[in-house]
Amino acid sequence: MRTLDLTATRPTGSPATDGAMRIETRSCGLSTAWTTRFVQALRASLLARGRVCEIAHHALNPTAAAWLSVSVGGPGRSSGFVEIRWGAPLDRAAGTSLLLIDGAEVARAATAHLHKLGHTAIAFLAGPPADPLLVDLADGHVRALAALGLPFDHELIVVGDGSFEAGFKSVGSLVGSGRTFTAVLAATAAAAQGALHALEQHRIPASVLSLEEDDRVSWCAVAADTVAASVASLLTADAAGARFATPHLLPSTLREL
Repeated sequence: MRTLDLTATRPTGSPATDGAMRIETRSCGLSTAWTTRFVQALRASLLARGRVCEIAHHALNPTAAAWLSVSVGGPGRSSGFVEIRWGAPLDRAAGTSLLLIDGAEVARAATAHLHKLGHTAIAFLAGPPADPLLVDLADGHVRALAALGLPFDHELIVVGDGSFEAGFKSVGSLVGSGRTFTAVLAATAAAAQGALHALEQHRIPASVLSLEEDDRVSWCAVAADTVAASVASLLTADAAGARFATPHLLPSTLREL
């Protein structure tokens, strides 16, 4: 387990930490870059609401199904608990607010966006089949093709491990096989970066879109700051009734560089 302790990030001149919210976050199956952005955005969102906080983040199994939990108050005295799930809602404890991210819907929106730009042959760089989130992304892409009336070419779906190397090799393999495509949709930002590098090396013009938030590639995903703002709102709600009584679906964001 990796722990990222951000208690020292309190800005100069802020109130003493004795009056700060003490927050613990835990995550599985999420990239370090995304969770770091989330923690930073959560701190900023709470500060904007007049709440100084100390945040300790614990990264658990990086290959497990993606989830994120946020608790306030420390062990045994939690005053607020939020879970963020990628995929279908699970049973939850009483008093827990549940935020959902629909990976299939994110992929559908991304595929529809590429189609709107005029792309009809889209290569999809999928992640490992063992990852439920990445399976949802692939399913959303395939369903979007059918809804748009686009042909499904299984040769344009390449399974990898989501790494830069996998993205680079996948695009190189598609080019070498003579497959025709004008856009690449990658399940991870790293694979998208690898795809861009391969396309530049082969001098092939193609749009690349990531299904994971990143500063270096265009993406369609649920942004870390969107999740953080919702969590901050829940944690600072004055009344329990202001928290989500039912699972709340978070919207995706499209950002092009």
